[in-house]
Amino acid sequence: MLVILPVAAACASPGMPPGGPEDHAPPMLVSVSPDTNATNVKAKAVTFRFNEVVSERPGAASSLDKLVVLSPSDGAARVRWRRSAIQVRPRHSFRPNTTYTITLLPGIADLRGNIHTTPFTTTFSTGPELSRTRLSGVVFDWVSGKPAARAFVQAHQRTDTTFTWIAQADSAGRFELRSFPSGSYLVRAIVDANDNRGLDPREAWDSVGVAVADSARVEIYAFVHDTIGPRINTVTVADSVTLQVEFDKAIDPKVPVTPAQFVMLATDSTTTAIVSLPSDSTISDERSARERARSDSGSAVPGAKDSAQADSVRRARAARPGPTDSRVPLPRPARGRAAAPVDTVPLPKPTRPLPKTRLNLRLAKLLKPATTYRLRATDIRGLLGNARTSDKLFTTPKPPEPAPTDSTRPTTPRPRSSADSLRRTPARPTGIDSLRRVPPAPQAPPVKP
Repeated sequence: MLVILPVAAACASPGMPPGGPEDHAPPMLVSVSPDTNATNVKAKAVTFRFNEVVSERPGAASSLDKLVVLSPSDGAARVRWRRSAIQVRPRHSFRPNTTYTITLLPGIADLRGNIHTTPFTTTFSTGPELSRTRLSGVVFDWVSGKPAARAFVQAHQRTDTTFTWIAQADSAGRFELRSFPSGSYLVRAIVDANDNRGLDPREAWDSVGVAVADSARVEIYAFVHDTIGPRINTVTVADSVTLQVEFDKAIDPKVPVTPAQFVMLATDSTTTAIVSLPSDSTISDERSARERARSDSGSAVPGAKDSAQADSVRRARAARPGPTDSRVPLPRPARGRAAAPVDTVPLPKPTRPLPKTRLNLRLAKLLKPATTYRLRATDIRGLLGNARTSDKLFTTPKPPEPAPTDSTRPTTPRPRSSADSLRRTPARPTGIDSLRRVPPAPQAPPVKP
């Protein structure tokens, strides 16, 4: 032992931790059995081998089976951990004359927590040839209008619902199903919130039918399928003639909402008519116009003879460079690992009109302050076409109270008016007038006894 220790110590480089440099590289896939694009496959399982031991509990998912997508499938795939290998097999067995696709999603990690961030897909056939059909598309969250990231997609023939082709959408909602027989399919997408690859209550989903000969593309707009129509949730006073009405569910964009569907009553049973339903952009444009008019009226430039001269003065002031602050540090280049590549591909945008959960009501007359109103919405239809009528009470805010006066501040004497100057008492005589005697008043003669 005394001889081995110096030799072991001499093997380490100066300044290097024991065992060499730290490993920051994710596990790399070195082989797949059977090979990609293989035909007439008779294997019972597909084996993915890596260059190091992979973690049985990846950090990007609850288990390894959440990182494996087997298509087509007759149930949940069986995924087994074999240290530096992962084995995948169907629930029962591979069907003959069928093309299979297995995808390893990003998230495979080694024992040090280094995660593989790119997916890998392999395709093989249990028959003599590979199927070349493709079905691509995008899944949208219809209410928010955004792509549904990592949505779970299923497709099955209308005559066989037990055998499904599945895929998982990427972060932009895009998906692709490959290698299935031509025919008529029903495609369903689920915004899988709990990642159990199944439809649960209150999860957004939708389905669409499509006929596939060689390739096709679809757009799926997922939403919560609720059989109860929308009702009024809140009423907000935007200004003296505008209300913002928020509903608890989205409104069907295919059925226009009219002012005649709203009635507003005050406590004295007087009715206030609804004249229009302005859009959010209209409300924003009106607000911007008012603010612009207010700023223009209060931004007169001293010494400017006209508005053109005032505009030129404002532009000159805006273009004047301001003082620089030398204390602000300059950005430094990042150190350590290289930053992840930025995805420059623009996100897909929906081509279908988006549903709304909020409407703006423009009133025919001004709202009274500190008054309770009842607003009724009649036959408002949801995304499934179900109509509902609902009422909501709301109270307008009180008018602002005047600012309190400060009694400790000294009061300014009130200036005297011309009338006050006329009421002045005559001043005492001065100068020569003060030497003049005023004759005494006459007295009554004394009475003789």
